Amino acid sequence: MNPVAEALDAAADYIEVHGWCQPTMQTPDGRACLYAAIRSVTGADELNCTPDADLTSARALTAVWTHLDTGPITWQDRPGRTEFEVIDELRLTAKALREVAS
Repeated sequence: MNPVAEALDAAADYIEVHGWCQPTMQTPDGRACLYAAIRSVTGADELNCTPDADLTSARALTAVWTHLDTGPITWQDRPGRTEFEVIDELRLTAKALREVAS
């Protein structure tokens, strides 16, 4: 099991259920950007988040950055970016992490 890959898949699931937004982190109706979705599913969005949750979140964001070869927040906030592209990127990064680990 790869906790970072699991977090990325969970973030994709989160966006599929709650919706995606840009250029803000989260909307009152629950839609979330890539960063907020990762922080939410790892538990790193809470005031009392654990070091493990914060580390998993940071590793997930770093994995997306490495996979994209650019900052994930800048990438997701580009005009014309779609929810489907964000979900696909989260899943592709998770898959790449699992392939490297196997």
